[in-house]
Amino acid sequence: MEIEWLLADALRKLGEFRLAGEIGSRLEQEAAAVGRKDLQGRAILARAGDIWVSLESVNAEEALRELLRARELLTEAGDDRYLTDVLELLGFGGWWRGQVEESWEAWSEMRRVAHAHGWASREAEAASLQSRVPFYRNDMPAAIRLLEEAHELASRGTSRLSRARVDKAVAIRIESSGLTDGRDASAVAEELLRSAAVVLDEFGDRVELNVVMVHLGDIKWRQGRPAEALAYFQQGLANVMDHAGYRPETERRVVQVQVELGEIDAAARHAEDAVAMVGHDDVFTVSSAAMALGQVREAQGNLAEAEQLLRKAVDGLDGTDFNAHEVHLAQSEFLYRRGRDVEAAQAGERALKEAQRFGPQSPIIEFVDRRLAAARERGAAR
Repeated sequence: MEIEWLLADALRKLGEFRLAGEIGSRLEQEAAAVGRKDLQGRAILARAGDIWVSLESVNAEEALRELLRARELLTEAGDDRYLTDVLELLGFGGWWRGQVEESWEAWSEMRRVAHAHGWASREAEAASLQSRVPFYRNDMPAAIRLLEEAHELASRGTSRLSRARVDKAVAIRIESSGLTDGRDASAVAEELLRSAAVVLDEFGDRVELNVVMVHLGDIKWRQGRPAEALAYFQQGLANVMDHAGYRPETERRVVQVQVELGEIDAAARHAEDAVAMVGHDDVFTVSSAAMALGQVREAQGNLAEAEQLLRKAVDGLDGTDFNAHEVHLAQSEFLYRRGRDVEAAQAGERALKEAQRFGPQSPIIEFVDRRLAAARERGAAR
C-alpha cells in the first residue's frame, strides 16, 4: 500500500489526476480494511483531485465533501504533512465559488500546521496562497506583507520547488499592482517568471508551469504584442492537459488573441471547448469563457448571441470577490462598436474602477485606459 501511495502522489504532483485518482480509489478500500486512516485519507485526497479537475468528472462539490473526509481522517491519524495538502485544496473551494473568506480560513489553517512543525517551505506556500485574499480585496499592503513573509520563509526552507512557486506568486502580484523598487514592474515580473519556469519544468510541475506561461502571455497581451502572447498561451495549453480549472482559462486567452489576430475559425473552436469543459460552479471561468465566446460570436456576425454572452459574463461576477475588469472591458468595447456610446462609457467606467482595485501604479489601469480610448476612437470614426 505504501508503494501504491507513492505512485499516486507522484502522479498527482505531475498533474496526472485521473491516474492518481484511479489508484486512490483502490487504495482507499485497502487502507480502510486494515485501519490505516493515514493512507485512507491520502487516497481520498488523490481521488478528490481527480473528481474536481478531470474533464470527464469535474464536480467541485463532491470533491470538497471528500476532502472534508480526508481532513478528518488525516487529523485523527496525525498525518499533518498530507493534511496541509488537503487544506490547500479546501482553500481553492472558496476561490472556485468566488468566496475568498473560505479560502483564507483553510490557507490560514494550512499555515498554522506547517508552522507548528517548522516546515518553512510549506509555510511559505501557505503564506503565498493567503496573499491572494487581500490582493483581490484591494488591500495591497496586506498582500505585499504576506508575500514578503512567504519569500523570507522560502529562503529559509529547503525546497527549490517552493521557492519557485513563491517567486511565481510574487511576480504575478508585482505585475498586476506595479509595486516595485522603481524598476519596470513587467520586466521584474518576467524575470521572476522565467526563473521559476526553469525549476517548475525540472520538477515536472506542469500545472504551475501553465500558470507561469499564462501570466507571461498576459504581460505580452497587455503590452500590445498579441503574437508573442499567443505563443505563451499555447505553451500553457501544452502543460495544462485536462485540468478543468486551468485549461478553459488558458483556452479563453488563446481565443481573445486569435480574435484580435483575425483567426476566427480557430478562436471559435477554442471558445466552444472552453465553454463545454468548464465546471458549472467555477464562477470566474464560467464568466470568462462566456466572454470569450461572446467575442467570437461578434466576430462571426451573431450580435444578439454575442451581447447575451457578454451580459452573462458580467452578471456572473456580480457579488463575488473576483476582479471583473476584463468582462466589463469586453462589454464596453462591444457597445462602442455597436454605436451605443452611453452604455459603452458606463461599462468602461466599471472596467476602469475594477482595474484601479489593483492599486494606482497597476499597468492594468493603463491597459484598460488604452483599450477604451481605442474603442472610443473607432466609435467616433464610424
